[in-house]
Amino acid sequence: MKQTLIEQGYIPRASLQWISNEPIEVGESGTLYRFLKFASWKWSQKREFILNGTLKERKPTLRGHESNRLTEMEKALEEKEISYKDHRVVQAVVMFHKGNIMVKYPSCVKKSWPQFWRFIMNASFL
Repeated sequence: MKQTLIEQGYIPRASLQWISNEPIEVGESGTLYRFLKFASWKWSQKREFILNGTLKERKPTLRGHESNRLTEMEKALEEKEISYKDHRVVQAVVMFHKGNIMVKYPSCVKKSWPQFWRFIMNASFL
């Protein structure tokens, strides 16, 4: 059975690395990389990321994939409810709001992170 990012230690380690301004190891998680990349862009912070395995080869982008997530995230950050179906937008904006936002399509996150809502409920560092 595949371990979650929490079980693998990536999310707790990434949060500590963020706080101490160290290079952030995201493993092979495109979702974690995109979220932290977005956060660093949003807060005008230049962060260094350590990518592993296939993520190193494919380096995900915030533009030109399923949607322009930069545009969608900017809009979603201003709304009281997330009405987007892009799992990356929902995950990033929910984490930005520390779980305190309504989500119209909560099941969309199952595509890339089936345990996302459980993580949000248990995330003490958010």
